[in-house]
Amino acid sequence: MAESVGSYELKVKRFSGSRGRILVPYRTTDGTARAGKEYEQLNGELIFENNETEKLLSLHIIEEGCYEKDVAFQVSLGDPRILDDEEAEDEVPEDDSGSRLHRQQQQQMQRLQEQLQQQKAQGQPGQPNGRPPNTIPDTPENRIALLGLPTLSDVFQVTVRIRESKEFKSTVDAMMQRGTGPILGTSTWKEQFVEAFSVSPDLGGGDEEEDGGSPSCGDYIMHFFTFPFKFLFAFVPPTDMAGGYVCFVVSIAGIGLLTAIIGDVASHFGCTVGFPDAVTAVTFVALGTSVPDTFASKVAALNDKYADASVGNVTGSNAVNVFLGIGIAWTLAALHHWWHGEKFLVDPGNLAFNVTIFCVGALISIFVMMVRRMRCVGGELGGPKVFKYMTTGLLLMLWFTYITLACLEAYDVIEGF
Repeated sequence: MAESVGSYELKVKRFSGSRGRILVPYRTTDGTARAGKEYEQLNGELIFENNETEKLLSLHIIEEGCYEKDVAFQVSLGDPRILDDEEAEDEVPEDDSGSRLHRQQQQQMQRLQEQLQQQKAQGQPGQPNGRPPNTIPDTPENRIALLGLPTLSDVFQVTVRIRESKEFKSTVDAMMQRGTGPILGTSTWKEQFVEAFSVSPDLGGGDEEEDGGSPSCGDYIMHFFTFPFKFLFAFVPPTDMAGGYVCFVVSIAGIGLLTAIIGDVASHFGCTVGFPDAVTAVTFVALGTSVPDTFASKVAALNDKYADASVGNVTGSNAVNVFLGIGIAWTLAALHHWWHGEKFLVDPGNLAFNVTIFCVGALISIFVMMVRRMRCVGGELGGPKVFKYMTTGLLLMLWFTYITLACLEAYDVIEGF
């Protein structure tokens, strides 16, 4: 848990029956965390009333404002004991034989419990478990009473791990980046080319990975696939030139050039193998322009606490593709035809059919996103593995369905509109 949580409620549950009053002692034990510094020490007792099966143990975490923190302490339960309930005995009617029998069994268990505690307190070293031989008579009543004594389950101790606050760490990172931005962002063309030719381990997968790790097989594969792009963008001017504006403009121009090249290559490939333009557009061209957006969303999801940046990147990139990618091209074409006294006409083709299928898939995706906000899942991204795999499978199925229907309509297998 983060140190900024303040208080954390730890559940203590009672199984296999709920009759009678039970006392359960508890205490905290230092590990790497120290009482009074990282957390408030606890040493007390929980009392389960009759028919009560759950209690909450409140842990208080002390916030220190550490940039990196990973300490732990233990919360353990002691041997439970049966409490005498004299009020319940007075309320039992004279003719209630069942309640009287239960009361007698409870009294028998209390007597055995006291004898066991006395034996444990008188334990001698050198004897089995440090206890003297069992002196409780082996009678049917005692055997039944021993079976009814409350005992601890296999899980009677938990380790509470305290980590640094993500909000505090993000704030410090932002302040450091703002204060040392000119230093951290400064690089030379030599450094950029060295970085382009080097294979670096992916350290963006979480806090568990350590700096300086060796590159994995996947890192080498990704390096060879992305090396042409790394080498090309190593020519981008460093960020210390003109306050980073030159780097920004050249990067945008490079991205636009790559997008144009990918579109032309996909069009030539589709023409070579005989694919219709509609099929090429929704497959190769769409993949070429959307894969970078996918990796950008992944980076945003890893580095941001919320899913806003990751999900917003998808809608933002689509808005740029539609409003700028199509809008600017159509505007220039319309101006060109107007200048020559001609009319600019665009054949809609199967655009209406594809847009309709896309809108249906988008509505289903938005519905899935809203469902994932339920408490059992936890949010739009991440969550339990079952929900992650189910969501991934559903979204991939929607994409394959869209591609299949668009291709079938382009080949006149099904009729569009």
